[in-house]
Amino acid sequence: MRTVEIIHPLNIFRGEKHPTVTRVTLYDSVKELPAWRYHELNKLFMQDAQIGSDMKSVARHFSDLQRLIKMNKQHEALVELQNLHNNMFYAIEGINLKSFCFMAMVHSIHKEVIFDFSQEAMVKNTKMLAKAGLKQSQASDIVEDIKKNFYQSLDYSFLINMEMDHSLTSIQKLKERRLLSVIGS
Repeated sequence: MRTVEIIHPLNIFRGEKHPTVTRVTLYDSVKELPAWRYHELNKLFMQDAQIGSDMKSVARHFSDLQRLIKMNKQHEALVELQNLHNNMFYAIEGINLKSFCFMAMVHSIHKEVIFDFSQEAMVKNTKMLAKAGLKQSQASDIVEDIKKNFYQSLDYSFLINMEMDHSLTSIQKLKERRLLSVIGS
């Protein structure tokens, strides 16, 4: 684990001698996560990838929905419509799934361990860190690094147990099954 200090930008701008510092302890990799937190991070990664929480994702859902309707794929269109609904809810409520992914990697804030991953607690903690000076770009960079390593380890461990010529379709099927389980929960 590593501890980072977030100093509110106004404190620096004002030249305060003793600026307010927020100490956040992060897990260095998904391998350090307790099992329950690993599951939460996995669920959040899938929601972010397949549902999203911004207007860019909303546009993607509308495009996919139109395509599925034209192809007369009713079941897939209904799943896409539910994803669009969830995406709109997240966007309207100001819920940022990338920030939630970042929070899953936070062990503690001021040595207070984070155990509550309810939507209300996640929103409260992300707002608190944002007010302390954490930039979205900082959180996103950490999440993207973790996500890259997470998916590489998933693909590698999955490839070990199968023949190479079927591996890519098997990985896609696994990811689709995970998406359906997230939607169903």
